[in-house]
Amino acid sequence: MDKYNLENNSWMANLFALRTKWAALYRDSFIADMNSIQRSEDMNNVFKKRFRRKLGLSELLLECEKVVVSLRAIELEADFQSRRKNPVPYISNLPMLNTAAESYTRRMYLEFEEEFKGDAK
Repeated sequence: MDKYNLENNSWMANLFALRTKWAALYRDSFIADMNSIQRSEDMNNVFKKRFRRKLGLSELLLECEKVVVSLRAIELEADFQSRRKNPVPYISNLPMLNTAAESYTRRMYLEFEEEFKGDAK
């Protein structure tokens, strides 16, 4: 904050205060800014769509493995797309947006940019 003279920027001060939610250095695991209830509900939805009411234990385990494989494949594809090409910042000569575009996944950068645009108004 001091290095870039941002102490008086309310948006950056708020972001800095929330750094434990997004900065790897300050957290134990990535939670995508979701609380435990949201994560649980998301997983419930995934499993409800895939499972019939009556499954034997062996069938349940096989279906769980299929869900895990599917979710991993989706995540790997998103990672691949993010590494293949950086998003183009809407203000190309702003170092902070360029750094974010290089550092974040495409999806996280787009969320960051939307928040940045909202604060700039």
